[in-house]
Amino acid sequence: MKKILLVFLVIVGLTGCKATLYHGIYSNMNGTSVNLSGQNFKYLGSFSGTASEPKMRVNIIGEEGIVSEAKTDLINKAKKAGIELKDSRVLCNVIIEATENKNTLSVTVSADVIEYTK
Repeated sequence: MKKILLVFLVIVGLTGCKATLYHGIYSNMNGTSVNLSGQNFKYLGSFSGTASEPKMRVNIIGEEGIVSEAKTDLINKAKKAGIELKDSRVLCNVIIEATENKNTLSVTVSADVIEYTK
C-alpha cells in the first residue's frame, strides 16, 4: 500500500510541473529577395529587442502587440547606437523568439541592419 501511495504522489507531483515553452521563427517574413553577393551594402550591426507581458490580460484593445513592442525596442536600441533606419537602411535576417512559462510571455526580435550603397 505504501508503494502505491508513493507512486501516486510522484505521478501527481510530476504532472503539476510545466516546462517553459520556446517558439522560434526563422523564415523570410515578407517574401522578398535581394541579391547581396556583391559589394552593394554595408553591415551596420546586429540588434535585439525584448518585450514581456503577463499571460492573463483583461483588456488588450488599442494596444500594440508584443512582437511590435519588441521590434520598437530593437529600433530604439539601434538609435541609441547611432544607427537610424532611414533612406537605404533596412533590417535583415529577422528572427522572432517567443518564450512562454506559466505566467509570462516574452518575445525577442533580433535583426541585422544593413545599408545599401549602390
